[in-house]
Amino acid sequence: IVKRADSRGIAFTSLIAPDTSPERIDLIARDARQFIYMLARGGLTGEWSDAPDLQARVSEIRKRTTLPLAAGFGISNPEHVRAVLADADGAIVGSALVKVLARAFGEGRDPVEVAMEFIRPLADIPRKPR
Repeated sequence: IVKRADSRGIAFTSLIAPDTSPERIDLIARDARQFIYMLARGGLTGEWSDAPDLQARVSEIRKRTTLPLAAGFGISNPEHVRAVLADADGAIVGSALVKVLARAFGEGRDPVEVAMEFIRPLADIPRKPR
């Protein structure tokens, strides 16, 4: 898969779950191109009420790669993004954004405007320097 993605100019990355073994993290880090996507928590994607604590996992993964680390799965509000950016390089809010867009379409609102309203406060949260 990685070679086919590379041949088409597509960046490929696998997900690193909380229970991914160190050996598997090494394989994922070797094949990743643009960034490492780590799951902020186990289970299914969606919204969670508590902010994730990623410090130990980010520290362990950083020993294996110099690529930026982005965390997703259950990241849906500024508190979550702040918690993620305390340790990781990026926060992924995919399911939360899809939910906001679905609501915009249902209400007949401009989805781009609604997406920007949702993303702007998240994008303004400062990252901790590496």
